[in-house]
Amino acid sequence: LSPHGCLKICVSGRVFELTLEQVQRYPDSLLADPDKMAEYYQPAIGMFFFDRNRYVFEHIMQFYQTSDGYMEFPEDVPAQLLEIELEFYRIGHRVIRKNVEIEPDPVLTVWDKGRKFFHD
Repeated sequence: LSPHGCLKICVSGRVFELTLEQVQRYPDSLLADPDKMAEYYQPAIGMFFFDRNRYVFEHIMQFYQTSDGYMEFPEDVPAQLLEIELEFYRIGHRVIRKNVEIEPDPVLTVWDKGRKFFHD
């Protein structure tokens, strides 16, 4: 935890910061679980470290930064990789929206562990 109340997270060499308020919006997610997060804290670098896909994490950051749980669906990420990362961070059951640039009228989709998207 940084002095200004942020989580400093290094994902495969790239540093990200999230406020506690942003993380605590989703109390069942990995980043909001202090006991589980303790396993990833690296005192030598003074932050949490994940050897995970940093490109996907940029989209996960967007999820945490929006108050409505918005996540831009990265079309160029293989579905299996996205599923693995979302399950790892324990946000796989949240709402995802398709990229507005690809689909002018974004369709809300619900992530299902069976790897299907259902349109609302």
